[in-house]
Amino acid sequence: MICSHCNKEIPEHHIDSRTMIAVCENCSVVSYCTDKLLPVPSYIKVEEKDRGLSIVRPFNIDGFLIFITIFFDICLSFCFIIWAAKLIRHILNNPTIIMLAFYLITFLFLIGGVIVVAYMNYHSLACFVNKTFIRLKEDEFFLKCGPLPGYINNKIKLSDIDKIYSVEELSDGTPMYYKINCILKNKDVVNMVTNIKKPEDALFIQKKIEDYLKDVNI
Repeated sequence: MICSHCNKEIPEHHIDSRTMIAVCENCSVVSYCTDKLLPVPSYIKVEEKDRGLSIVRPFNIDGFLIFITIFFDICLSFCFIIWAAKLIRHILNNPTIIMLAFYLITFLFLIGGVIVVAYMNYHSLACFVNKTFIRLKEDEFFLKCGPLPGYINNKIKLSDIDKIYSVEELSDGTPMYYKINCILKNKDVVNMVTNIKKPEDALFIQKKIEDYLKDVNI
């Protein structure tokens, strides 16, 4: 099989026999080896009406991040109780300035840790609550994440898109997630949808967008 993106040959061991999805080892682009798409995932909602396309999918739940967040929540809670008790006890016992400064500096470090864990808590909550809303209508691609704010929204003019493809993101050689990119007519590469857990989900969304562009003759 030849990669449609870089025209390099994809070896057989880079093709998943179950999903019939191939990953190019040269450019990491993923593609189907068959014209038949897999069934639509139940967690991806697609709606086509009023010459528009709407796709809604949940955030990926990062189990490791949630575990680490709970672990740090418990650790920081114990640390706060212990250090707050020690700080109050030393203040009441008229401690030396050096010891008081030591406990105050440590307490400030704990506050810094609370800020980090609070951010991790927010992101973990977003994994459960937020959804990715993709909307194509009137020559515009629009992506929004909500209801919790703080995530990047994306807007692209459909008539500027030259090519769409899905790519695998690696970390130390291990697939982490998948994303959908597009090459604009001015040759710029733009991220359309990121943080997709499965390659078949990325290819399904990509195919829906490509079919919509064909239907509206863009």
